[in-house]
Amino acid sequence: MYIRNKKLKVFNIISVLKLWFLTVDYTTINGNNISENVLREIKEEETNISSGKSILDSLQEKYDLAVQFQQKDSVVKRGDDNWYKFCGIAIRRLTEGGMRDNILDELLVDHLLDSLLFSEKKEVIQYLYSNDIEENTFQEKAMNYFRRNTIIFQNKFNSNSTTSILLYNINEKEEILIFANGSWQKAEPEDIRELLEAANVRDKWIIKNQKLNNLIGFMGYEKQNRYLVFKIKDMKSKRNSGARCDEGGKAKTLKMLNEVVGEERYTNESTKGLVQTELCCLLEMIMRYYNRMKIDDKIWFLNSDVALFNKF
Repeated sequence: MYIRNKKLKVFNIISVLKLWFLTVDYTTINGNNISENVLREIKEEETNISSGKSILDSLQEKYDLAVQFQQKDSVVKRGDDNWYKFCGIAIRRLTEGGMRDNILDELLVDHLLDSLLFSEKKEVIQYLYSNDIEENTFQEKAMNYFRRNTIIFQNKFNSNSTTSILLYNINEKEEILIFANGSWQKAEPEDIRELLEAANVRDKWIIKNQKLNNLIGFMGYEKQNRYLVFKIKDMKSKRNSGARCDEGGKAKTLKMLNEVVGEERYTNESTKGLVQTELCCLLEMIMRYYNRMKIDDKIWFLNSDVALFNKF
């Protein structure tokens, strides 16, 4: 069977193949039914695509919650430590302080996707690139996250270009995916060697110390590697491997906030009533914002994959 339209989405190809296999005679080799094996692979692909959508639906609920709490009268009740509610309020404060709301919205999406484990992120990217994504939707925002993190690599031996993305599997270290034949696939060792020789790839994935701010924010695993959290690393301290913001205490967080913004803006008086979760939301969003806006031409924040790749 030959599929003429090479731009046909994977999900549609799966549907076509299922119908085709139902109409042909099964062929066997060494007692194995080829058609059943292929259908099994198709079913697994469909399961991954369905899982990717479910993950995106869950992320959108969190995104919508954060947007809801950006409204002026929104207040988080005492005892509620929902990160997305506090992030919504933090974004409102930062917007009122002059930061661009469209950039902060993108950074919220970045946090959502940076928080995914390797397997979840892989399922989401497969789903997005296997479907037609409508404009002005959360799925488009998620797609833009992956677009910002992909690299177009030009093969030095021919005119072919390869789209690649770095995902870090903590069980197997880094895993570089390349987009080929309509889906994301694990890069072969020779692909990786060529990629890491390219200047634009090295600039995006390999961090140079002279470009780093003294305080670096990043998404890293908690001690038991069950989930990702916002951490800060003090580059002036050689033994500092990065500490969770939510475990730092108010005094320490205020000190880091003021060091990042370059003035004594956050004091006990000016932050009266703000809990640790909101202070950490402020710090993370400021560091992400400074990184996006290239403030002082420094690196202020690393996503989870680049952070792990550089042994943060």
